[in-house]
Amino acid sequence: MTGSEWMREISEPQPEEGHREAMPMAFFNAAGGAGASTVSALVAGYWADRTVPAGWVDAAPADGDMLGRLGGVSTSTVQRPDGVFLWRPSRIGDLAQVLAEAQNEGLVPMIDAGTTAVGQIRGVQALIAEGVVPVLVIGIRPDLINRARGVLSVWEDRGVLASAVVVLNAAVPGIRENVVREQLLDVLHVAARDCVGVDYDPTLGTGLSLSSEDRDQLAPATAAAVEQIALHATPRRLAVAQ
Repeated sequence: MTGSEWMREISEPQPEEGHREAMPMAFFNAAGGAGASTVSALVAGYWADRTVPAGWVDAAPADGDMLGRLGGVSTSTVQRPDGVFLWRPSRIGDLAQVLAEAQNEGLVPMIDAGTTAVGQIRGVQALIAEGVVPVLVIGIRPDLINRARGVLSVWEDRGVLASAVVVLNAAVPGIRENVVREQLLDVLHVAARDCVGVDYDPTLGTGLSLSSEDRDQLAPATAAAVEQIALHATPRRLAVAQ
C-alpha cells in the first residue's frame, strides 16, 4: 500500500444543513500527554453548538484539569456550565459500561479514555461493535511518536486501526504536522479510517479555559480539523465506513 493510499482523505458529502445527529466517539492517547482530553472536549463542543446533547465524559484513569477548563466541578452528576454536558462516572469501569451509563444519562458521549489504548483493547473492540468511533491521538513530538508505535501495532493486529481516526496533534509551536505525517508513513505502513492533522493553536496553547467564547477564537485550520474529526460520528459516515 502506498503512502498516498494510506493517507487518503474521506470525501463523502457534508451533512445537509440542519443535520443534528451524532454517534458516540471514544478518544485515546497513544502516549500520555498526546491531547485526547483537548480533542475530545473540542469535538463535544462542536456537537453541542449544533444542538446535539453531546457530553464530554471523563473516563480517563489519571486525574486531569479538563473538567475545570470546561467550567465544571468534580462531581458524578451531569453538569452543563457552558453548553457542553459534562459527566464523570463515579467509578471508572470498562468502556462499554461507561458508554451505557452515559447514554442512560441522555448524552451522546464523547469519551475521554486517557492512556488506555492498549490496556482497554477489548473495550475498544466492544465499543466499535456498538457503533462508537475510536479516535487515537498521537502527540507530534519525537518521544511521543516513538511511544505510539507499540499502540499502533496492537490496534492493527486486533483489527481496530481500520475503524479508527488517527489525530496527529501538534501541541508544540514550530512543528509542522504535514512534515511529521511523511515521517510517520515509514513507521506505520497501515491503513486507518482517516488521519487528521491538528497544528499548534495559540488559544489551545494557553492551557486555560475552553469555554464557548474560547472555542470561537480557534484558528480556522483548527476548527476545520475538529469538524473533520467530528463528522466521522455522523450516521452517514458510519454507513460508508462499514
